[in-house]
Amino acid sequence: MTTPQPGALYAYARVSTDAQDLTRQRHGLAQAGYPPPVVERLGGDVDRPALRSLVHQLLPEDRLGVLHVDRFARDVRQGLDLLDLIRAQKAELHIVQAGLILRPEMDDHSAQTMFEILLVLAGAELRTIRKRVRDAADAGRKGGRPPALSAEQQRLAVAWYRDDSWAPSRIAAALGCSEATARRVVRRAGLASYDRGAGGPGL
Repeated sequence: MTTPQPGALYAYARVSTDAQDLTRQRHGLAQAGYPPPVVERLGGDVDRPALRSLVHQLLPEDRLGVLHVDRFARDVRQGLDLLDLIRAQKAELHIVQAGLILRPEMDDHSAQTMFEILLVLAGAELRTIRKRVRDAADAGRKGGRPPALSAEQQRLAVAWYRDDSWAPSRIAAALGCSEATARRVVRRAGLASYDRGAGGPGL
């Protein structure tokens, strides 16, 4: 086994379930020049052993790339803890979609602030998803008719389908709507070509 040289690039990708597709994360990381990522299949705010193991392999000047901050961490404490481990290795973290690079010197206060804001938003999104799943389950038990989706819910549905490869059934559960409604929303967004061309979840 060869020893990695300083300045190497590493990548990490995460999905919550086996049903989720990694195509977009792999493609985005590859476009940014990263090698195939270390993949982990775990829920939102649990510990990430594969990620921690990867971080401990980093050498000074290495860079770890993730496509979205929520693939790296889902709350501020978790994210800052992992960032501290990367900086202890004198390595860098790159949040690709945000164009954000966090270096070990900690001298870029704007980058640090943006990272923390993204972590706050990621945590808020996770709490929102969990609440909607609970509300949908409650509505199902009460026999209520799933409501129509607001503009914000439709935006979330499209983002989950396009960016995280959620199946329409999972979108419906998260938003408390019918699966048919979820399918109509993503179709209206013009994502039929995405299904065929990028291995996305079928409609």
